[in-house]
Amino acid sequence: MDLPKISVVVPIYNVQQYLEACLDSLVDQTFSEIEVIMINDGSTDKSGEIMHDYADKYENFFAYDKPNGGLGQTRNYGMQYVRGQYVAFVDSDDIVTFDAYEKMYALAEETHSDIVVGNVMRFNSIKTYPSTLHQRIFTKKKLKAHITRDPELIYDTTAWNKLFRTSFWEKNKLAFPEHMLYEDIPVTIPAHYLASSVDVLDDVVYYWRSRDFGDQSITQNRTDIRNLRDRLKAVGMVNDFFSENHIEGSLLAEKDYKILNTDLLIYLNKLNEADQQYVHLYISEVSKYLEKVPQEALLKLWPIDRMKYYFVEKKDKKKVLDLLKFQKNKGVAKQKLMRHDGHYYVTYPYHNLVPESLLIIDNNLQVQRKTRVAEWQGENLNLSGFAYIQKINSAHKWSVKVRFALVNEDTGSKIPIHQSRLKRNIANTVQHGVWARKKYLPFLFVNNYNWSDVSLSIPFNKSEFSNLPYGRYFIEGVIEAGGLTRTFTVGSPVKGKSARPDSLFQSDSIIHLTYGSNWDLHIIKEKIVHSVEKIKVEESALQISGQTDQPDNFRGLLLRKWRGGSYLKFSGSVGQSAFRSDVPLSVFQNDDGYGGWNVFLKSAEETPKPLTFSKENETKLDIGFAEIVVKANSQGHMFFKVRHHGAELLKIDHSGEKIHLRIAGPFKLSNNSYSETRLLFRSADFDRFFFLPVNQSQSQDKYGRSIYDVMINLDGEAGQEFLKHNVFNLYFTIGQESEETFEQYPIYSDDLSLRKIAYDRKDYEFRQDSNQTTQISVSAKWGWIERGKLRRAVLRKLFYPAVRLLPLKRKTIVFESYWGKSFECNPRAIYEYIDKNYPEYETVWGLNNPLTHIKGHAKIVRRHSLKYYYYLARAKYFVNNVNFPVFCRKRKGAVELQTMHGTPLKTLGFDAPGEVKKGKDAADFLAKNSRWDYLCVPSNYVAEVAAGAFKHHAEIVKSGYPRNDKLFFDNRPEKIAEIKKRLGIPLDKKVIFYAPTWRVQNYFKLELDLLRLKKAVGDDSVLLIKFHHFVSSSVHLDQEETGSFIFNESDYDDIRDLYLIADVLITDYSSVMFDFAILNRPILLFTYDLENYRDNLRGMYFDIIKEAPGPICMTNDDLVRELQSIDQFKSKYGDRLTAFRNKFNTYDKGTASEQCVNVLMEKTGR
Repeated sequence: MDLPKISVVVPIYNVQQYLEACLDSLVDQTFSEIEVIMINDGSTDKSGEIMHDYADKYENFFAYDKPNGGLGQTRNYGMQYVRGQYVAFVDSDDIVTFDAYEKMYALAEETHSDIVVGNVMRFNSIKTYPSTLHQRIFTKKKLKAHITRDPELIYDTTAWNKLFRTSFWEKNKLAFPEHMLYEDIPVTIPAHYLASSVDVLDDVVYYWRSRDFGDQSITQNRTDIRNLRDRLKAVGMVNDFFSENHIEGSLLAEKDYKILNTDLLIYLNKLNEADQQYVHLYISEVSKYLEKVPQEALLKLWPIDRMKYYFVEKKDKKKVLDLLKFQKNKGVAKQKLMRHDGHYYVTYPYHNLVPESLLIIDNNLQVQRKTRVAEWQGENLNLSGFAYIQKINSAHKWSVKVRFALVNEDTGSKIPIHQSRLKRNIANTVQHGVWARKKYLPFLFVNNYNWSDVSLSIPFNKSEFSNLPYGRYFIEGVIEAGGLTRTFTVGSPVKGKSARPDSLFQSDSIIHLTYGSNWDLHIIKEKIVHSVEKIKVEESALQISGQTDQPDNFRGLLLRKWRGGSYLKFSGSVGQSAFRSDVPLSVFQNDDGYGGWNVFLKSAEETPKPLTFSKENETKLDIGFAEIVVKANSQGHMFFKVRHHGAELLKIDHSGEKIHLRIAGPFKLSNNSYSETRLLFRSADFDRFFFLPVNQSQSQDKYGRSIYDVMINLDGEAGQEFLKHNVFNLYFTIGQESEETFEQYPIYSDDLSLRKIAYDRKDYEFRQDSNQTTQISVSAKWGWIERGKLRRAVLRKLFYPAVRLLPLKRKTIVFESYWGKSFECNPRAIYEYIDKNYPEYETVWGLNNPLTHIKGHAKIVRRHSLKYYYYLARAKYFVNNVNFPVFCRKRKGAVELQTMHGTPLKTLGFDAPGEVKKGKDAADFLAKNSRWDYLCVPSNYVAEVAAGAFKHHAEIVKSGYPRNDKLFFDNRPEKIAEIKKRLGIPLDKKVIFYAPTWRVQNYFKLELDLLRLKKAVGDDSVLLIKFHHFVSSSVHLDQEETGSFIFNESDYDDIRDLYLIADVLITDYSSVMFDFAILNRPILLFTYDLENYRDNLRGMYFDIIKEAPGPICMTNDDLVRELQSIDQFKSKYGDRLTAFRNKFNTYDKGTASEQCVNVLMEKTGR
């Protein structure tokens, strides 16, 4: 290939579970002139194989292997292969945004800066969130910055969100320190100083992974002494650079403040969890550094941190640890401030032993803000939310003053906003005032923020606001309270759309709102240069026409998919100002054509220019094979979505128990009348569906679609179905009710503000799922006395101990499973036995969702409700497979049975390093485990593991697991046939059941070769799959090629039914193998990542290779070979399975529920 413009160096070490996602993000770059230099740093997992696969597949990916040398050494090694004009680094467990290098390269070429830095977001398997480290830097785009003028760049200490000019790197002989952690810090800070200029791009270019528990990198383990040593070393190298280059003044103070507030503070706050060697090292080294730190840097810290550092310098370990304990017990938050001589002071422990200057908190008290609503009323922008100064009371209207101004970001000119108002809202105190926790004053708060609600209005059609110059603006607020004056920027929106309005179109301009990476609100006024006025289908093309102020610059249109890819170019014609371009519909006719598209004007410089588009011109088009929805985004720019034909929910009305829906039918029904039209409700778990009739009206909407009406009776059949499954997807159907014959269409809700309907203490919410189609969900409403965290806290603190004074209810049993998440597992089995054999007992289930459907006579109470606290206080018997909340105090005479929820293979509790944190967490864990009276186990192995992992003192019940009783009494041909019929599995087919565990939440790479498996086992078998609930939603199976071979039952609520119908189990490290072994059927372990899982992700209690109940299959070849010879399983592995059952299913006899109940009732004097 030709010389690349950018070289990307990717060091790789034991990241097989993340590497493909990282490399795919580089494959998907919109900037094509890059090379990817992959360096395998002696990985012991399959990372090297994956690396070479990418090198074989992509000509611009290059693979190199080397012995292990660490991250810094590997990056330096990769530099010898760099050929690009620019160089970037990527860590192999992270992700680069698809257009990162396109944006960074364009900026570097425009300004000729030595470095371009881009914004960063953090992510894990559950969520994406801002990087605290980077928030100070990326407040706005900034060109040709420098650390001496822009000291916030001192926080930009990561190598991988940057594009370096290669000549700059080589000229300054930059290199990463080797054989240490935190190798970025001693390189990036000097690089910032040595650079001629740096461009700051506020767009997110990099997603930085925060690994989940059990898979944490050493840099996430703050109490590891190597971690501390290397951070101290990195800090020392930066200090040396400053000394050698004689850097002084404000930048030196900013550097020292950053070190104190970031680099060293995270370790200081872990001293109470660390060992003595760690504590000694920290105090010894940091005390030396503190002797040189200027007072200016120290006084920028919070007083609690100043005091901790003060005693670190004095080498007074006890006082440091005492202050940490005070802080972790929320003493800092709960303490009121003292005012003296015009200053506010803290009075923390040992305050009388430190200089008074360390106690002044004035400059730390900044404004807390929130924008709840931002909306247009005509040309008035109305905003409302709250703002108050931390820890300063605003209890009375007269004690607070606020004012606002609109500020031009470039010139700094201000226009006062006269329409502003301060309002009272007690909820601000309740949510943010810090509960004082006074026993007899339950509603007392440390701080009062009652008068902190603010609202303002900017009339953009009046006076000085109507003639604003084009540009960016922010709203500056000033608060005066408690003798302090603070200036702040309006921002911090609530989640959702309420604070994110659409754009305002004026005659020749557009005004739109956006939020920066630090959540400051920006108001942007732009001139309308290029706009689309009409889009329609003309013959076989999508015709887009509009106006441009720069006709000489028009070269056609560009289209690009939302998730990246190259631009598609389309020519067009232009007159004096009008333009037109035709996009062939064939562009959208394959799978790649579906989805969201952005539209740009192509300029003479090939630069894409956004096209403004008014919401008044939004439309929907029928293109035959699909439909197109043309919309304006919040910035007023045009985009469209190509999607399958569907109906649209237009209106929702509610009266009493009736909900009336008005629906526009699919385009194909526009000129036809169908008698068999219905509304289909399908539960999200696909377990249940039902129909309601729709009535066709005589009208059509503006797109020519027929209008239909549907009535839902919440007291009728539909209401009962909603209570059983809670979440239903809506579809418009044509044809008979038989699933084999009717056509179904999704129901979209593009232009409808979806709503929540309250009826009979329940909320019925219409919402959109991830595919933008409509769902209805039902949830319980909290009772008035329980509504809000504060009220529930008061109930827990006052009501619960009061009710404990009443006598025990000697025939009441409280059940809970998985922290109230579900009705299942061993507690369910015991409940079902009691419900059948002891109907005189009052059974109570604590559940997060009180609408959960439970058969039998159980009372369902919502966790943390008044009734929940009532039964926790008065019941005699308790059954759980995890633990009840820590606040529960066991009464004399009460009995608790712990059932666990599986046989552990992977280490847990005190046996899993870091799972139970030292200090309060460990104490709470022990306190909960000490409540157990009985622990039921299926084997001596589980009893031994539980003793070490939980350190309990319960009596062991050698009963087996109650949930497995069903595998004995339902293991009958007629029951198996019934389950197969319910799932739609042919009775004559053999069932292969695949049930893997999870590795990383919300991500699972399916290594099982489904097509090969189907071919290998033939037509007489089906594959039944149940993914772990942590990953089930992230796995997408292509069932077009596999057809009726696959049955994905990940949402099926009783896995025991799936065991019963399975002829063979394929699993990996999941505890399902222990339960399934009871059936004495073949078990194959597909452990393609055994070494990594065992050695890096989770430890194991025993050697799975030696004690597996069947063959260990490391590859698909192994698995297919074993399945094809499954008839020989017992002769080859029968002894292994028998030994496995003898060790792990010793006491499973089908009578566990009975034995547990007998112990509970007979041994406790029923």
